Amino acid sequence: MAKKYDGYMLCTDMDGTLLNTDHEISKENAEAIKHFIREGGIFTVATGRIPPAVIPFFTDFAPNAPIVTHNGAAVYDVESGEYLFNISLDDGAADVLEYIEKQFDFVGFEVYDKSKLYAYRPNESINWHVGIENLKVEIKNYKDVPCPWTKAMFVQQKDKTDIVRSSLLKSRYRDKYSFIQSSGIFLEVLSKEASKGNALIKMREHLNRKIHTVICAGDNENDISLLRAADVSYAVGNAIEDLKKEADNITVTNNEHAIAKIIRDIT
Repeated sequence: MAKKYDGYMLCTDMDGTLLNTDHEISKENAEAIKHFIREGGIFTVATGRIPPAVIPFFTDFAPNAPIVTHNGAAVYDVESGEYLFNISLDDGAADVLEYIEKQFDFVGFEVYDKSKLYAYRPNESINWHVGIENLKVEIKNYKDVPCPWTKAMFVQQKDKTDIVRSSLLKSRYRDKYSFIQSSGIFLEVLSKEASKGNALIKMREHLNRKIHTVICAGDNENDISLLRAADVSYAVGNAIEDLKKEADNITVTNNEHAIAKIIRDIT
């Protein structure tokens, strides 16, 4: 017997979209997602987080498809505990970090090796990040972190992020890597091939299930490719203006149970 959401896939960003400002999934969102899954829908997330910072949110229910992690550099199968694919940075990425290290003493560095996090020059913003996501971190010079890296990240006070980005976009690295802002304090270094949108397309091809409509939701610059890969796209009310311009629809804010509202809007 056909179910209401057969053939629908809902893929949402986490921070600023699925999660409220207390970094929680609201009861309203959780109940709506469970209903969506029971009625045949495929639910997943696309996030900059690594799996250990995602899985603890899903104790009452879980995505019933692989999740996009590392801002699209990887897709992780929660059920098997394995990565389906991973687009790593090349060995030259360390040169980008050295370039920024020499210019700005206020920047902290995070380097990711799939599910492991290394930090160098930890600052107030890194300490906040590690605490809010309950991450295990190893303090280590990025030059000593084995390659390949899944992604790297510059972390600083939000009023400094544009300064770092401007320097990178004037550098010889601007055409070699993607520099994507995922929040006010995070500027990520990714392979040019890595994006949430590309990862979603690959995952959709991987799933052996009939999907006629992919619905995506987000709030920040790193979600633009995700919305472009969707059949139907939503920007939450608190999204940046550049993302709102990309979206088919603008819904309520992340503090107003946006994902529940999107699910209710599905005909």
